[in-house]
Amino acid sequence: MIPSSPSRCRESIKIVVLFFLFSCGNMPNRVTNRRNVDEFVVPSSIVQYFLAGIPPWANTSAGGKCLRNRTIRFMDFEKMQKSFSYTHEQLLSFQHRFNLEREKLLENRSPRALGLREEETLFHENSNNIQAGVRSFMIPQYKRIHLVWIDPFVTGTVPIASLKRLFNEDHFNGGHPVFISECLSSSETGLFIREQNFPDAVRILSSEFLTPFGPNFKLSHSLALYIDSIFEGKGKTLVLFTPMATTPESIVGNFASVQQFK
Repeated sequence: MIPSSPSRCRESIKIVVLFFLFSCGNMPNRVTNRRNVDEFVVPSSIVQYFLAGIPPWANTSAGGKCLRNRTIRFMDFEKMQKSFSYTHEQLLSFQHRFNLEREKLLENRSPRALGLREEETLFHENSNNIQAGVRSFMIPQYKRIHLVWIDPFVTGTVPIASLKRLFNEDHFNGGHPVFISECLSSSETGLFIREQNFPDAVRILSSEFLTPFGPNFKLSHSLALYIDSIFEGKGKTLVLFTPMATTPESIVGNFASVQQFK
């Protein structure tokens, strides 16, 4: 073996050192670029807690016989319960409040969509509020609650005059009125109340409370409005008023009575 000359060794060392310095000098840019790409393509961690969106043409209510104008972000109650140990009432309130706040952010936006980071921030803020006991639907102080199914009036199946007559009945005034709808969002129900000159005190249980998950947190084949979960432990007497001979199976609750009015 022929030993390398000192000059050739020094030249090799110089090349190695220059290569190392060049690599170090360019490393921050490569790391930064990779981090930015990752932030863009990595999906939000909360995506797992939402069900797949319903296409606009399929966003219907069989019970209300209507096509909804608002898109609802439905939560996966089973996964959320396993992750956060929420009660069914907390999950209903979470989904309701999340959709109300989401609708505010989407107002006057085109296209009507939230970014992943926006939705994630909204999710975590909402989670903190629900755990702190904040609710968008306030339980009336009255012991007797009069739940009124309004979808037949919304769709024009039944004349609105019969609903207005109900508010003039003495027996109806003995409880606090709450409108329930599978067709309308909270804001749409509020507009319905104002346009038809019903009292501002009327509370609203709207389509944002619908879920395919029952109190056992298991997925069913259809959406339902679980009244008992919302009023559970509140000591209320629930009376359902309906303009039809039968009410949708999707309105689920243990009512003291169901009263048809005309």
